[in-house]
Amino acid sequence: MAAFVGLTSAASATTISLHSAGSYGALVGSGPQIVEDFEGFGALGEGEVGSNFSTDVGTFNTLGGTGSGGTVTGLSGNTGTELALRDGNTFRRVNTTPGGRWYLDSNDTWGMSWEVSTGSMFSRIVFTLADGSDAGGWLAIISEGIRVEQRTNGRLGDGNIATVVVDFGRAVSSALITIGNYSGSGSQGFVRNDGFSVDDISVNIAPVPLPAGLPLLLAGLGGLVALGRRRKANAA
Repeated sequence: MAAFVGLTSAASATTISLHSAGSYGALVGSGPQIVEDFEGFGALGEGEVGSNFSTDVGTFNTLGGTGSGGTVTGLSGNTGTELALRDGNTFRRVNTTPGGRWYLDSNDTWGMSWEVSTGSMFSRIVFTLADGSDAGGWLAIISEGIRVEQRTNGRLGDGNIATVVVDFGRAVSSALITIGNYSGSGSQGFVRNDGFSVDDISVNIAPVPLPAGLPLLLAGLGGLVALGRRRKANAA
């Protein structure tokens, strides 16, 4: 899958790009990260996670719409009104963590709203997106006014996997990311029953910025130390 980068507006340095599944490792990089692969939620078992599903990388909730596809009817007690924690292959939505099992599924709703918050400043997010835009919906990732659609023409293949990068271009303390199924390119209308899943979320922690006046303060202190040494030398 070729990279597709969202346009940057004057009000936002944010870019969103989609890449092949195989590029995930290189895109994540080696800096400090907070990772959520949903493996720690396995004890909950398969099923809906309710409103405000809290994780190490923030809170997830459905965008609305009641799913009624095979994904919903295939799980006992599933109402199709919330996101769901899944295990194994669910209509080609799959775990993408090597050796893992669990992932977060849209559960055939309109999509998910993700309030990113880690307790630390961050600048970039990488995650995998599975099985999107294969049943009629135009899946789009939206953040800070930037919108990138996964498909540019016809439906994508069943079970496709993409690596998504959201780069804020600066350190932020929180962000809102919408991953939704729309009725057409540029449309604001949602559709349901074109499910997808997210997994392997990596949030890149940003270095703590130095106060703007710190370099000048340090330079001033260095000057005072040097002056003191010269005076001491002259007195000797």
